[in-house]
Amino acid sequence: IMTLRERLEEHKLNGETFAAGRETHNNWDGQLTAMQDAVLADEHFWDTAKNLIIQGATSSGKTLLAEIAAYRQITDEKIWRKKVIFLFPLRALVTAQCNQIKRDFQNVTLNGKHLEIFESSADYQDHDAQIMMGDYDIAVIVYEKFFALLSSGQSRENNMLKNCGLVIVDELQMLSTKDRGPKMEFSIMRLLEMHRVKEEGDEEPEENIRIIGLTTSESGVEDLGAWMKANIVGNAIRPVPLRQYIVSYDTGKMMYKDIAGEGDPAKPDDANGNPDKVEEISLLAKFDSGNCDKDKKQRCLYSLLATWLEPNKEKKILIFTNAKWNTREIANGIVRKFPQFEPPAAENAERRAELREQFHRVLVEFSDEDGVNDLERLISKGVAFHHSGLPAIVRTMIEDDFRDENGHIQIVVCTETLMVGMNLPADIVILYDGTTYRGGKIPVPLSVQSYNNFVGRAGRLGMNSAPNYRGKSYLLTENLERDYSRYTA
Repeated sequence: IMTLRERLEEHKLNGETFAAGRETHNNWDGQLTAMQDAVLADEHFWDTAKNLIIQGATSSGKTLLAEIAAYRQITDEKIWRKKVIFLFPLRALVTAQCNQIKRDFQNVTLNGKHLEIFESSADYQDHDAQIMMGDYDIAVIVYEKFFALLSSGQSRENNMLKNCGLVIVDELQMLSTKDRGPKMEFSIMRLLEMHRVKEEGDEEPEENIRIIGLTTSESGVEDLGAWMKANIVGNAIRPVPLRQYIVSYDTGKMMYKDIAGEGDPAKPDDANGNPDKVEEISLLAKFDSGNCDKDKKQRCLYSLLATWLEPNKEKKILIFTNAKWNTREIANGIVRKFPQFEPPAAENAERRAELREQFHRVLVEFSDEDGVNDLERLISKGVAFHHSGLPAIVRTMIEDDFRDENGHIQIVVCTETLMVGMNLPADIVILYDGTTYRGGKIPVPLSVQSYNNFVGRAGRLGMNSAPNYRGKSYLLTENLERDYSRYTA
C-alpha cells in the first residue's frame, strides 16, 4: 500500500503541498488504508469525464479521497474549471468539515493566492453572496441550503456553478430518507442536466460538472450509479476490526458478532459457521435499578462504563442518545455515578491544564440556555455532551479535544450530529437509544443503514497498537433476539 504522497506524485501532483497540511493537523503518518489505496489505484477515480461513487465502510477514509479529487481539480493545469463544492447533510458537519478542509488546504495556492474556502448553512450566511457570485474556490454547503441556492438560479446574478468543475456529495445514501432525500435528488438531477453553454469568443473546451458521491459500504448503489452515469469504486474493508454487541438492558445478556478489519486474519463469525457468541455483563448487580426501562438502561450503561473507567485506561467513548436534553442528563449521571473518575493525567498533565483553561475562556461567554455552563464542570471530569443546539465554537472545541490523543475529554454523549459523517472515531460506541426522531414526535427504530453508520465509528485507526485491538459497539435494547437478528444478519 502506497503513502498519500506517493499516490499523488504518481499522477504528477505535488504530494508535499497537500499531504503536509493533512499530516500536521491529523497526527497522521500519511499511510493510506486498503480502501483508499484501492480507489486511488483505480483509473476511474482519475477520469474527470465520468461521475463517480466511492463506497466504503464508515471511517475508512472516504472524505480524504474527496479532498484529493478536489486538490487535483484545483491544481491540475489541464483542468480549467477549478471551483469545487462539498455538500454535507448536517449544519454541524458543514462547520467541522469546512475547518478540516481549511487545515488540509492551508498550503495550497491558486495563481499565487491562498484559496477562498467558505461554508454556507443556516448558521453561517456571511459568504452566501460570494458563493452565489462564484467568488469562491471551495464552498462547503449543507444539503438544504444548496437546494435553495440552486433554486434561485433563474437570476442572472447566480454564478454559483460557473467555472465549478466538481461537486462532492457526502452521505449519498441519504437520498433514500424522507426528510432530506427529495431535495437532494432534485439538486443532483439539476446537476446531471446542466452543461456549460459555450459563450461567444470562449476558447475553452466545454466541460460538464463532475459529481462524486460518498456512501457507506452497506448501501446498494447499482441503480444509483446507473442514474448518475457514474463509475463505482471502493470496497467494504474496515480499517479496524469491530465487535458489535447487542445488549439486553433488562438481563445484562449480550450477543455479539465480529467484523473483520484490514490486515485481520479473522473472519466474521457467521462466515465460519460458528454459533452466535453470548456474554453477560458481570457487574450488572452492582448498580441499583428501578423497574422502569429508563432505570434499567442507566444501570446497564453504568455497568458497561465501570469496566473501562479505571486508571490508565484511556478509552475514547461515544454515547448516542436520540434527544438533545438527554445528552446533558446522561453526562451528568455519569459524573455523579463515577465521582472518583479522573482522566489519566500523568505525562500529559500540563497539556490537559491548558485545554481546561481554553474551555473556561470560551464557556464563560455563553449563557446557560443550552446547559453550556454545565459543560465546564463535566469536562473537568473528562465528560462532555454535544448536540446541534450548542454554539458552533463549543461544538468544535469538544470535537477537537476528543479527537486529540492528549485531549481531556474521554466520553462524549451526543445526538446523531456526531454520528453522521464526522471524522470522530472512538474506541467504544454505545447506542443508548435504538430509536431516532425523523420529523415526527414519535421515535422510530434505527434503520439498519443508520445502525451500521453509527457503530462504524468504533475503532480508531493508528491510535492503538495493541495486537488484538478492535473497536467495540453496544446497542442497548429491550428485545435482544429481535435486534440481534435485525442489525447483525
